[in-house]
Amino acid sequence: GWSKEIGIALKNDYLSIFFILLTKFLWWIVLIYCWNKRKYDFKFLFFLMFLEGTFLGLIQTNDLFNLFIFIEITTIISSILILYKKDGYSVRAGLYYLLFNSVGMIFYLIGLTFLYNIFGTLNMDIISKEISPLQNTAPIRLSYIFIMAAIGVKSAFFPVYNWLPKAHSAAPSSISALLSGLLVKSGLYAFIRLNEMFKIEVFMEFFFFLGFFTALSGIFFAVSQKDIKQILAFHTISQIGIILMG
Repeated sequence: GWSKEIGIALKNDYLSIFFILLTKFLWWIVLIYCWNKRKYDFKFLFFLMFLEGTFLGLIQTNDLFNLFIFIEITTIISSILILYKKDGYSVRAGLYYLLFNSVGMIFYLIGLTFLYNIFGTLNMDIISKEISPLQNTAPIRLSYIFIMAAIGVKSAFFPVYNWLPKAHSAAPSSISALLSGLLVKSGLYAFIRLNEMFKIEVFMEFFFFLGFFTALSGIFFAVSQKDIKQILAFHTISQIGIILMG
């Protein structure tokens, strides 16, 4: 019975349903892949399923603060799974991933504060309806820049993507598959959702060229790698650039 302004809202449309189907399919494949090796490793399976539940929450939320919470929980659980081998390289890569993404999300929180100060709500539908007359004001532009900077780090846009190859090469193969196939795309999902809300088209050309340079540099670095996980990691960056251009 909470009103839309202060209640926690969930919303589904074609985009979120597509991501839900993709999530179910990928987690199913990963569970089959690692079942023989991990079927008695209850901690690993707990974190793996916890991550799926959190990710499903992330792609269905219609509330800016809960989007932040879900992204942060996803980041923390991903970090635990990246450093799961517990060797020196994995621990360094996991902590680097956690630090990089957490610092990025602080910018999101600053942008969110600006929006809440203006609209008094964090519901994305309500903000989307009320934002049009205020689009060219400094607080809205500043909020957009802060939030997009955070999403850029989370999505591994050029040039802030050096955490991704480290995380890929350190993580167990099943977690690398989830990182590449879906978890990095959570930033792009948030990018689409937030651009639908802000309706600021002034930066669209900038994002097109950012996507172009992300795609190009991903391919360029992939060619120079010898480790297959590193090749896949840089190709993931390249695909992110192509999706961003789209």
